[in-house]
Amino acid sequence: MARVETPLETTAPGTSPAPETEFERIMADAPFEQEASPVGLVPPVVPEASRADADASAVARRYVAVVSEVPGAAGFAEEQPAVRKTTPRGTDRYATDLPLLVVGALLAGSTFLPWYKGPSGYAVSVSGWTSGTWGPVIFFLGLGSVALIALRRMGVHVNLPVEESLLHEGAGWISLVGAVLKSRLRPGPEGLLSASYGVWIAIAAAAILIVLAGRMAPHAPLVLRPGWHKGKAGVVGIALLGGGVIITTTLGTINHASVQPKQTTIPQVPGRVPNCARVLPKPRDLKPQTGFEAAGECQGQWGSTKPSSQLVNEFRTLLKAKGWKFTEDKKHPGVAIFVITKPRCGQLVILPIDKGSIAAVRLTPCVSPTSSSRPSSGP
Repeated sequence: MARVETPLETTAPGTSPAPETEFERIMADAPFEQEASPVGLVPPVVPEASRADADASAVARRYVAVVSEVPGAAGFAEEQPAVRKTTPRGTDRYATDLPLLVVGALLAGSTFLPWYKGPSGYAVSVSGWTSGTWGPVIFFLGLGSVALIALRRMGVHVNLPVEESLLHEGAGWISLVGAVLKSRLRPGPEGLLSASYGVWIAIAAAAILIVLAGRMAPHAPLVLRPGWHKGKAGVVGIALLGGGVIITTTLGTINHASVQPKQTTIPQVPGRVPNCARVLPKPRDLKPQTGFEAAGECQGQWGSTKPSSQLVNEFRTLLKAKGWKFTEDKKHPGVAIFVITKPRCGQLVILPIDKGSIAAVRLTPCVSPTSSSRPSSGP
């Protein structure tokens, strides 16, 4: 049997074998810029900057290891830290909220207490609200502090231009300055009124409000919040602050000091004076207001639409005509005080008030020295 030998195709060293199919011829003709990798893949060319960014991202990114497709092992992930729940700003609560509510209410209520009182012998009282401009201002400052805390505790969102603690502190400082001024600058004639307990309560409440506001947020910055007036919470803040300023300014402007008589702790009969006070010579057009008689002391008070100067002249004339002995005490400018020594002892005080004047008398038994007589001996 003849043996046929097929010649083997040889290729030169460093050359590729000849392509046998159409696909191989196309691939052979395609240009390549670099040698193929041992596994037949060409590694991509990555710029140095992109490689550095990728390395940084890999370091910053947090990977979670997951085990799966292993017999007897269940997939698991790394435990994530618990998410901290934040309380919305409108429902912030502070330890000083309740004390601030009490002090703010006390500051507002103090304006309805007696801030001034008249000298002994007649009943005159002036409250903080009726003392002039500062009364309504201090009232609404205290009420504003109460409103801010109450709205926040109820969950009502109110945007303010500065931190809430600064508004409480500002209200306290303004109230403190106003109350101190009113304790020195008193309404009515000079020397007539003296400070009463109401103004001291207002001063103390304002000082405590300042301290509590400072403890509420000790490091609150005094800066204006950008965009605080935007949104519904901003509209509520504008309405609250603007309404308070308008009401306070209006009432403070139209309010004037009013000196009015007050009731004493001794039981009195309104609209009448006791019989013991009717012995005093007085003009006929006086209107009885109040009075009492107890333990040998008699007091009566009348009102008049006449100016105090005219009423003083009429009383002076009547007392002289009826033979009453008296001297005039001129230590209190604007107030007439008659010190009566005969036939009764006591004081008659005439002072001006809004739309007229009042006259108050206080009569007490006269104390006369007694002389001891020695019996005479006969002859």
